[in-house]
Amino acid sequence: MKKRILILDDDWSICELLTFRLMRQGYQVTAVKDIESFYEKAFDEKPDLIILDIWLGHGLGTEVYHELLQKGFNADIPIVFISALIEDETLPSLSKQGRRFALFGKPFVFGDLLSEVRKLLNYEVNHGVS
Repeated sequence: MKKRILILDDDWSICELLTFRLMRQGYQVTAVKDIESFYEKAFDEKPDLIILDIWLGHGLGTEVYHELLQKGFNADIPIVFISALIEDETLPSLSKQGRRFALFGKPFVFGDLLSEVRKLLNYEVNHGVS
């Protein structure tokens, strides 16, 4: 079964680019540009990984993620945060209280982001996380 990825970014060109490139890699991708759709899709589609912009037009992606967890979303699902306000470098995967994160600056190198997505999704397989 294809791994499911949910993307929230208020820049639709980023959503389209990531959707196209990730689908070509064999992932099932849903992209949204508003927070309400994001919450709905997160619970309806149960993604295996989320890509979330930190600086959204109507709030912070980190706050959106925190609210998603408060609504009962599975905290074991890895998150890749992306932001235009950090340097164009990949920061290492972070682990906090069992949660897996990665952070990428925009513009990012797609190959680096893809490598991190694969690593985060492979972690689930290698560590029995479901």
